[in-house]
Amino acid sequence: MAKASTTFSPPLSSANESAEGRVTVNILQASERCGVSRRTIYNWMAKGKIQYLRTAGGAIRIFEDSLWNSTR
Repeated sequence: MAKASTTFSPPLSSANESAEGRVTVNILQASERCGVSRRTIYNWMAKGKIQYLRTAGGAIRIFEDSLWNSTR
């Protein structure tokens, strides 16, 4: 059997990892990482430019990898 190739990825904090294994951040973290205001993040959410989910408690968690797609 051939060994499956794996790519390197840094260790993830389980608190910031979604059920799909994707890293999530909150609104403030997303705005700081992109260098934009929180309002811009909300606008991107409304336009469907970034992917996010709501937790059972109602908090918004944004998929980090979708942030980089929206800034291009």
